[in-house]
Parts: sequence; structure tokens; C-alpha cells
Amino acid sequence: MCIRDRYQRRVHGEQILRFYKMLGGLSAVKPADQHVEQLTQDVKGHVEQHLNRTFTTFKAHSYVSQVVSGIRYRIKIEVDDGEFVHADVWRKATQELELNSAVGGKAVGDEFE
Repeated sequence: MCIRDRYQRRVHGEQILRFYKMLGGLSAVKPADQHVEQLTQDVKGHVEQHLNRTFTTFKAHSYVSQVVSGIRYRIKIEVDDGEFVHADVWRKATQELELNSAVGGKAVGDEFE
């Protein structure tokens, strides 16, 4: 095997390794976009039921995502009086939404758990 072939195998192997590390890993925190805002509105009733509260303000602030048999979203939602809720929402491969958890009493600076 020549030096060039070994170099190409090493570089290609590192690219594959970086790709597989991305699969299943959490994304960086991103500001909420229209898609995430729509997901947030779609699960509002479930979040309110889970927390046994109702909200007049319910707006997606930021999120992280993870590819796992669909996409798992951890969404930071601004609710009434400057409070935030962290919601864990799974969009299954079938496009069905499922609320895994919702935790209230969060602040804007609180990191996702």
C-alpha cells in the first residue's frame, strides 16, 4: 500500500467516524424556527395537561434535536410571567408526536437536562 492510499484511508475513516458521532448525538442549541414553533403549538395541550396548568403565552424560544427513530426535540418554551418550560417531544418516523416530559419553573438561562 502506498503512502497516498494510507492517507486517503485515514482521512476517509476519520470522516466516517465524525459522521457516526453525529448520529444519535444532540445538536447545538438553536433558536426556534417556524417548524419548532409549530411543534410547540401542537403539543401545548399535552404540556398543559402534564403540568396541570394553562398558559396564555406559549412560545418556542430555543431547542436541541437528536436523530433517534425519528427526531427528538428538547424545546425551551416561554410561558407566562417570564417562566420557561422544557419539553421533550419525539416526532416518530410515522410523523406522530409524543410528549415524553415537560418541566416547568425554568429560567431563560437554564440548560437542557
